[in-house]
Amino acid sequence: MNTNPIISDKAFPLIRQNLMQIGHDPNSLAAAYARNILLTAKAIEYSEPLYLKDEGFKSGNAEDPFEKYRNLEIAEKDTPKLSVYPNPATEKLNIRFSELKNSALLTVYDANGKIMDAIMLSNGMGQYKLNVQNYPTGSYFLKLADKNLLIGTRTFNIINN
Repeated sequence: MNTNPIISDKAFPLIRQNLMQIGHDPNSLAAAYARNILLTAKAIEYSEPLYLKDEGFKSGNAEDPFEKYRNLEIAEKDTPKLSVYPNPATEKLNIRFSELKNSALLTVYDANGKIMDAIMLSNGMGQYKLNVQNYPTGSYFLKLADKNLLIGTRTFNIINN
């Protein structure tokens, strides 16, 4: 049923069919947009999945999707654990953090969630210079974490020609 006055009734079935094909990929940004368009046009319905942990009196063994995050410590908010400069950057991004007690993984994501860089940092380090010359202009997200501790996250921008 077409409830969208912008799309003609004649064109809607073909557009709906194309959006349905695009919308099947659970990890694609284009699929998310396609599903949102279909939801807005009331061509599909959606409800949040319900995760129930098995307490012994229900049937089935539903898994808790957040179980792996339950024991993850988060660094205290009051202590600045991670800083980046200059922001925006053009060639190098200076990353400073508290001295690492263990090796840690520095991960850089673009605005779409694609991993741009993943660098293993050694214990004892307190800073790192990230070469961003080959990054396209845009916004990025940086995460620093060791095995059991999220040390910090920051956003930064890149301006390149």
